[in-house]
Amino acid sequence: MKIFIIVLTYFSLALSVSQGQSYYKEQWARENSANLTIGIASMRSERGWENGFELNYRSTKNFQIGVFSYTDMGTSERESTTYQGLQVDLPILQLNDQMRFGLNGRVGIHGKRFLSFLPTVSMELNLNEKITVASSVGVSDRLPVFAFKLNFRLARILR
Repeated sequence: MKIFIIVLTYFSLALSVSQGQSYYKEQWARENSANLTIGIASMRSERGWENGFELNYRSTKNFQIGVFSYTDMGTSERESTTYQGLQVDLPILQLNDQMRFGLNGRVGIHGKRFLSFLPTVSMELNLNEKITVASSVGVSDRLPVFAFKLNFRLARILR
């Protein structure tokens, strides 16, 4: 009976140690990994609704850089135009690995003619490990700009 109790104790101790190690290993991987994400985005500005996509790389410190492409629907009076370029996201505040606030800057070309810079304040919420919802607010030509996006993590890059 003593041998059975010793084996059972040893087994339960080994199981609890392995669970603790896996928890800390996952936490280390989450804190020390970079991500590659793709997002579906919609932006409302003085030109109307623009829909498109974003492809971003997020570093281990939540600094983000990527490319974007938006296209408006156009009307019967004018044809649709595109807004393509680069974006940079600088983190300001992070709450519990779930919510982030930051500054977002987009430099892009409108309709192959005009170069513009659009600064915004962004808020990002992690729904789970792979899906993120984000919104941002900014000013362009003294008029408000609102952007909403749904990001999907494509890959986790460990350093």
